[in-house]
Amino acid sequence: MDHVITQLPYALISALIAGMGFVAMGLTDNGLMGLAAVALLLAIFALALRKNKVPQKQTVMEESPGR
Repeated sequence: MDHVITQLPYALISALIAGMGFVAMGLTDNGLMGLAAVALLLAIFALALRKNKVPQKQTVMEESPGR
């Protein structure tokens, strides 16, 4: 269940981007416009995530004396 909860935001964003591409394709009657809309929205989302990325702590694994 933890996997579903942690991945749900990404699934919803993907569905939203795909839906917007579908609408763009329907309004323009051009498949390439729908693909371009999806690519543009995906790039914007990726840049937004990259900009707000929080640095993670790096942990050093300690060797146990018995190994």
